[in-house]
Amino acid sequence: MSNIWFYGAYDSRAQTFDEICYNNPYYLPVVSAGNSRNDTTSPGSVQISNKGGYDLIFGHGNAKNVMTVAAVSEVSNYIDESSVTMSSFSSWGPSDDGRIKPDISMKGVSVRSTLSTSNTATGLLSGTSMASPGITGVVLLLQQYYKQLYSNYMRSATVKGLILHTADEAGYWPGPDYEYGW
Repeated sequence: MSNIWFYGAYDSRAQTFDEICYNNPYYLPVVSAGNSRNDTTSPGSVQISNKGGYDLIFGHGNAKNVMTVAAVSEVSNYIDESSVTMSSFSSWGPSDDGRIKPDISMKGVSVRSTLSTSNTATGLLSGTSMASPGITGVVLLLQQYYKQLYSNYMRSATVKGLILHTADEAGYWPGPDYEYGW
């Protein structure tokens, strides 16, 4: 059971990201929650069996001032919270101090992306690293629109709050949770 302490921990990587954000108040790092929920080897498998799939986010994903992203399947027509299907792999929170992690969810299952097999190759990939670029795009579009309206940018805490508090409901429990985020 070695090394399971780092899941959920606010460690030096999280602290470094928060220091960067503190010194750059308009910078919002968007990070992947991780893909550990179906790990079959230790330490992930031990954490899964001990905590039912929760408390699997580690490192900079537990920073307070980043946007940590979970992966869900595509939602073609949102009706209610049951319209959103969690991926089988996306890591769940919370952080060890009880904060909601992941912060938000985005399509990360069967996302068309570039492949390394040629300069023009594309294919379908899945992972929280496929979900994070979607949220990054949302952040940039909101910042662009805000700049057009007000000739400056929102602080990172403002744009993060705007995204979190305007997200559609997902999951089994009303409000934010440790699976889907806000």
